Amino acid sequence: MTRLLWWMPVFLLLTYSSGSGAPVKGAFSQFDVRIEANSQKEFDVSFQGGRRACVIAVGNRKAMMDVGIDVYDEANHLVTEDRGLGFAAAIWYPAREAKFKVVVKNIGADYNAMYLVFK
Repeated sequence: MTRLLWWMPVFLLLTYSSGSGAPVKGAFSQFDVRIEANSQKEFDVSFQGGRRACVIAVGNRKAMMDVGIDVYDEANHLVTEDRGLGFAAAIWYPAREAKFKVVVKNIGADYNAMYLVFK
């Protein structure tokens, strides 16, 4: 079971991290984004309208911890969210080009160095 849990985030990262994406400036990744215990980081990212927008967060700790993603529009309304053990993926389809606030959360009791993909 542990092997399956390890390969699933790797598969998601390889699948979603290549190619063009919905961010206006193109798909991008961030490595080793340190988020302290029970804390969060916010990112303002502009996404294209009419195309799939995707944000993936994968924890980089030996002990699996809960992670989460919340996405808010310009009016601060929740657009989508996801929670998971070790990784989370939020996918939505913006109606028009707009800036979104992406909140990545570490819900664990220890810090987490995350790998983030914006596509």
